[in-house]
Amino acid sequence: FFDKCYFFLKTIMASKVLGKRFILELKGCCPKQLNEVFVVEEAAKKAASVLAFPVLNSSFHRIHPQGVSGNVMTTYAQLSVRTWVSYGYAAVDLLTTSETDNARASLESLKEHFKAQNSSIVEMSQGSTDVIEKLDDAVVEEGINKPAKDCTPNLWISDKDDHSVLSLEMKGPILYDKQSPFQRVQVVDTVKYGKTLVIDGAFQITEGDEYHYHEMIAHPAMFTHGNAKNVLIIGGGDGGSAREVLRHPGLESCVQVEIDAAVVEACKEHIPVTADAYKHPKMNLIIGDGIQYVKEAKDASFDVVIVDGCDPVGPAQGLFSVEFYTNVYRILK
Repeated sequence: FFDKCYFFLKTIMASKVLGKRFILELKGCCPKQLNEVFVVEEAAKKAASVLAFPVLNSSFHRIHPQGVSGNVMTTYAQLSVRTWVSYGYAAVDLLTTSETDNARASLESLKEHFKAQNSSIVEMSQGSTDVIEKLDDAVVEEGINKPAKDCTPNLWISDKDDHSVLSLEMKGPILYDKQSPFQRVQVVDTVKYGKTLVIDGAFQITEGDEYHYHEMIAHPAMFTHGNAKNVLIIGGGDGGSAREVLRHPGLESCVQVEIDAAVVEACKEHIPVTADAYKHPKMNLIIGDGIQYVKEAKDASFDVVIVDGCDPVGPAQGLFSVEFYTNVYRILK
């Protein structure tokens, strides 16, 4: 009997599988962390990154009255998380379709993040080639070559906070994804709005409607002045504000100070509708700290100063201070 069991187990272990599934239970977790959408999503995305597969999409939402549910999709794995706050409990389901030695390390990161006092993992093999048969190559080829309308991907990217969410459907994988020293910079191609710049999960500009923002941040100041020769732009690494400023024929110089080279790089590569402004001969792009630049600039050195920043977090936090705007006033003619 034991010889037969050993032979059976050895056969299973030797057979090839298409994927592995890991069910993780976390008990005695920190209740506050289990009820925060951002906390749970960031923990799940961090765990997915341990797998070393590119993250394609993530979607998480709050469950009434308490708890969070969602999943992270990567190129070769899917990670789902569901939390029960009143029990200090979280359930995790990881399905990977590729051989990886990092699955348990990925799940261990979740255990640490939620400060679980106890945990258990069940590992299962899925799609044993001893049980399922591979399709004929001709059948596979026919399926691959079907018209795109029969196999359109359904990937979404979301900009969300605790009370609202805005989602855009993507045409395919993320085009640009880099963690700079300051923030995470991404570019995706969306169905309705075209190429979209995303910073730390927040939508910044889209090809489809960026002009609404850039025209209004540049032209009122330029036309109010009437004869601006030297203009300073703080931030605005996509190049859209500079493009609008450069439309004014009397302009002699446009200086732009952008702290994050990754933003400029991403837009030059994927959103030339705004970033082509950097090719203009009157354009002077400086990669550096705009706050420090304004602090050190000479008195009365610019006709117009445009602050094209984002929310007051991260590197943009200092743009929302009395000291900064006192210096802006000083360098205006």
